[in-house]
Formats: sequence, structure tokens, C-alpha cells
Amino acid sequence: MSSFKKTSLFKGMEQAIKSIAENVNDVYEESESAQETNIFKILRLENYEIRHGNFLEYLMDPDRNIELAKRFLSEFIFQILERLEIEDSAFNRIISNENFEISKIKGENRYTEILAGKDSKQRIDHALELKVGKTRRVLVFEYKLNGVVQNDLQAYKNTIEERYKGSKVKFHYFILEIGAKKHHLSEKSGFRFVPKEALVEGVRETINIARQKDMLATKLYLEQYLEIIEPYVKDDFLFSGLERELWDSWNPEMERYEDANEVFDLLVDEYVADEEHKSALWEYYYCDVFGRRVKQVLEGWSSQLHIKLNLGWLRIIPVCRYKDFYFSTSIFENEEEGRIFLVTNFRAYQNRKASFEYAKEQKEFMLRVLKGSILREPISTIKSLEICKALRINHDLEVIEEVYHKNDAKYPCDFSVHYRRSIDIEAFKRICTLEDSKEFDLLIDDLIGFIKLIEKAV
Repeated sequence: MSSFKKTSLFKGMEQAIKSIAENVNDVYEESESAQETNIFKILRLENYEIRHGNFLEYLMDPDRNIELAKRFLSEFIFQILERLEIEDSAFNRIISNENFEISKIKGENRYTEILAGKDSKQRIDHALELKVGKTRRVLVFEYKLNGVVQNDLQAYKNTIEERYKGSKVKFHYFILEIGAKKHHLSEKSGFRFVPKEALVEGVRETINIARQKDMLATKLYLEQYLEIIEPYVKDDFLFSGLERELWDSWNPEMERYEDANEVFDLLVDEYVADEEHKSALWEYYYCDVFGRRVKQVLEGWSSQLHIKLNLGWLRIIPVCRYKDFYFSTSIFENEEEGRIFLVTNFRAYQNRKASFEYAKEQKEFMLRVLKGSILREPISTIKSLEICKALRINHDLEVIEEVYHKNDAKYPCDFSVHYRRSIDIEAFKRICTLEDSKEFDLLIDDLIGFIKLIEKAV
């Protein structure tokens, strides 16, 4: 028996999934419109971490993805560099279109599931070597699908670096979350967390390249994979009225158990009758209810907002002339501290196609808004806002992190502010089960206040 099945959480999960099944099984009527066409969903590949690893291996394998492996990897590396602010001369040469080679790591005959550790019982998800001129880089990826990072990452590093002992090579280690979970950590055991948006943008740009090359079949499967990692979230919620059961079926306490996710998948497969509701439950993440609740309140307050519901977060696009300015709200869980945060992010994105003057005006507009908000005091403490790239502000309105653009930054007007307020697990539960919550009401007051300031500043 798995360790999770020995807990009371398992009993609660099983009863909740049974209850959900009882509510949805009888009312479902199969129709032609429910026919699935996405091959990843048809084969149920989207719910398995290892299958994502297999597909990403294919995208980066020059022997199989002959036309696009280098193009995808170059764009993916560019996105990683931008988001993690990595300075690496070899990477800069690659993204500047200098020719490079992709190969398996030293002494290995495959890219994925590489044996690691002294007993060789652990497996590295994905590793590859890049060579540009005489310079070599090794990239190691650990993939996660809404899971907890419990792997012995140090053993992975030791295994990789032992292979290259005595060689002149630089290593880069990454953790990539493919699901909806937000990891608040920036790194763990030397592995840096890559935002999923880096992968999304890498795939999206590769779709554009496939379109230009008239690679229609390739374009189709890339679009279907993009639908998996950045799914369109329907406004209609299949489980409306079952929010408490959803919480009992999956919540943060269950994530402590490595086998809980597999148990959840098996229970859904056993009790839920139709494929649509099965897929919806497999893709479900408790933050989804949070996003829907915020969206409903804001749309009730104003019909002029453009609000996009994403998997795990909500984007709010205000009515103004700056098309790359937006803000969002989500829930972050700090795994090391065991804390939960309600988060509001502001972004003035410097579009590569926009003029410098436009991007500068957009950043100045965002700063005017924030200087009139509850964030004015922490913002006022920053003396070099013109070169500031990112700020993190806590619930005490203190700046806890400042990031600045380098002198030769390509996009010096790109700017973001991350504001978070700590809540406890009971408050989180009240929000996700649609109970009254003063913490939720306070967040809504903040969001509406920001929206009013934007409308005033236009």
C-alpha cells in the first residue's frame, strides 16, 4: 500500500471523488461536440510527467526533429536567459544564430531517464550537451507536473559532473513546472526554476517558424501541445457547486505525498464515467476556483475590463493605450517556508517589436499608477526606478528584492512589480470553497483600487 493511502487524506479524497462522480455521471450526455481531437488528450499523455519529458526530448533531438530542434532550443534558451537573467557567452552566440551542435551527454546513449546516484536507482529527466565552436555547455532539466520537488538533485549534479571530470565545460541545471502549480522558489540545490512561460513562448515561436516553412503537420502537433501547456480555460465550469468536494479531492496538504497524484488519477479513472469530466478533473488545480471567483466579482463590478482566465492565474488587461501593460493575480505557495500568498503582479512588457519611446512611456505610465496606490511608499524608496527591472514587495509593504537592468540590456524598459500578502491554509480553503473571506475581500478592494487608478491615469 502506498504511504498516501494510509492517511485520512486518502479517505477524504476518495469520498470527494465519489461524490463528484455521483453528481456528474448521471447528467452527462455524449454528443458530437464533445469529440476530442487533440492527440495528446486522446492518448492521455498530458497527465504524465514522463510523457512531457519524451515530447520535449523530441523537440530538442536533432536526429528526429531535424528541421526545428535547433530553432526551438535557440528560442527556448533565449526565453530562459531573459527570465532568469543568465549571462553566458556561449548562449549569447547560440541565440545570435551562430551554428551549434546538440548531442547526448558524455558516456550516454539517450537524452532522457538517465540513471543517477551511487546505486543508479534515480533518473534524470532530461540532459543534453551543446557545443558552439569549441565551447561546451550541459543542460539538465527536471520536469514537474503539479508535484513537489523531492528528488535528490545533488545526486543528479554529482552524476553529471562526474561524467565530465577533467573537461572544460559549464553546467546549467533547471526545474521546469509544466502544470499549473506556481513554485515560489528561485532555485533548489543548484537547480533554477524556469517559468512555464519560457516554454510556452518557445513553442509558440516554433509554431511560427513551422508555419513559415509550410510544415503543416508539425505546426498542428505543436499547436496541440501548446493547448496542453497553455490550455484555453472555459468560462463554463463543469464542477460548479462542487467546490468543497474539489477541495477535499485535492489540496495543498496532499502535495506532501509523492504518490498522491497517481492515486488521484486512478480514483478519477475508476469513478468518473465520461472522458470530458475525467480530463477536466485530471487538469484541475485548486487555484482554478480562486481565479474564477475573482473574475466573477470583477466582471460584476465593471463590464469594461478584459479578463483572461488562465490555468492557475488571472490576467486583467485594463482599457488604456498601452497594449503590453497588464496585471494579474494568483496564489503562490512557498514550499520551503510552508506559506501561502495572494499575489498581484504588474507588468510593463517591452515588446520586441515596439519602439523604445513607446516602451519607455508605458513603464512611466505604470509607475504613475503604482505611485498613487497602496504601493506608493515602497516604490518611493527606490532611487533608480529608470533602470529597475523588477521589485518584490511583501504584505508589510517592504521591498524584499530589487532587480536592475544591466547597462547593455536589450529591453531596458521591461518592468514588473510583484506584491504578495500572506494567508494561512484555512483562509485559502475558505476562498477556494466560496465561503466568506475577509482576505479575499481585501484582495478585491486592492484590485478595484488599481483599476480605478488606471482609468484615472488614462
